[in-house]
Amino acid sequence: MKAARFGQVDAIERALECTATNIDAVGADGRTALHIAAAEGQLLAVRALMSAGAGLDTCDSRGQLPLETAREAGHAHIVAALAAEQAKRDAVWRQITGAGS
Repeated sequence: MKAARFGQVDAIERALECTATNIDAVGADGRTALHIAAAEGQLLAVRALMSAGAGLDTCDSRGQLPLETAREAGHAHIVAALAAEQAKRDAVWRQITGAGS
């Protein structure tokens, strides 16, 4: 979580290499690493976490998604990255399920 807060992408990537790492682990404040990186405006950390499959639909203790956390913090570049990733994942899901065909 600290690596996400400070944008330490190398530390995030090392942690993700460990098979025991739960990318969507929740801290005492109910936030995931993606929530923290989004709140802090750490674009490279957000990208690393998304690339590793971090959940975009996990709500924190206030009921906010990472995208909403980034929006509230005024990080438009993070909001755009999270929205683009969600659109990409939605498109893949539609292809897999045939939804919307």
